[in-house]
Amino acid sequence: MTDGQVRFRPAALADAEGVTALVNERELLDRGAIETTAALVRAQWTAADIELAADALIGELDGRIVCGALATRDREYVYVATDHQGRGLGSRLLAWVTDRSVARGAADHLQIIGSGNTGAAALLRSAGYARTRCFHRMAASIERPSEPAGARDDDVQVRTIDAGRDARELHRLDAAAFAANADYHPETFEHFRDEHLRATDADPRAMLAADDGGRIVGFLLGMRRGGEVGYVSVLGVDPGLRRRGIAVLLLRSAFEAWRADGIARAELTVASDNPGAQRLYERLGMRVAYVLDCFERPLRPAPR
Repeated sequence: MTDGQVRFRPAALADAEGVTALVNERELLDRGAIETTAALVRAQWTAADIELAADALIGELDGRIVCGALATRDREYVYVATDHQGRGLGSRLLAWVTDRSVARGAADHLQIIGSGNTGAAALLRSAGYARTRCFHRMAASIERPSEPAGARDDDVQVRTIDAGRDARELHRLDAAAFAANADYHPETFEHFRDEHLRATDADPRAMLAADDGGRIVGFLLGMRRGGEVGYVSVLGVDPGLRRRGIAVLLLRSAFEAWRADGIARAELTVASDNPGAQRLYERLGMRVAYVLDCFERPLRPAPR
């Protein structure tokens, strides 16, 4: 199908480089930095719960990918090149991706955009989405050790994760730690293992477990971004053992591992409806680098 000169078709693995360039353009505008790589795009597209030809659509013009959309288990993505905005491509892809989410049986419609992307915000609101929360990307220089922040539990020791041995316990603890979050969706063990423990950019030295007498009471999953940034993908603590300094202990241990490898910057993302966590990160010297807005709308039922 076509839209003027733009030709729409299902995505294929060979499109990963072109889609990466499209996403990077938006990242520079919204975040001031490029985070997505072709390897990450391919890893997302080859996940067990993605049927690429059905779940991803791209639009191309003269051999260049100028727009694209993807429906996943818990989120929708729509991107349009800046020099092709205002042509109705975003509206068309938004309609397509929301229909695909319904067909996939997603929990709801959810999209995350840069807080300065006024065009996308207006489009989403016109389609019935509402801004429900925002996400703060926080960052800190870790070239030098930070001062201790708060008390710690000396009975808890940090060790690197053994993915084969610890995977089931980490999946259980992940569910317990995040079940009360507004954006939590249960995930199977296989999805948790593949998305987090086998992630393309996972950093084995910063995949950490807080161990209390042989029981995992907290964990941190660290990743490398471009070889220059250590990123905390997941930080979870047993709900019954919070306020014992376990999260701080895990963060400081990850920072130390990255510092030893020459990494000078650490980052993580925290939701605006979790102010306690943000205050904890601020005590460790982290500051907000940029903000992403979360837009949601109820999932309309599939037609009978």
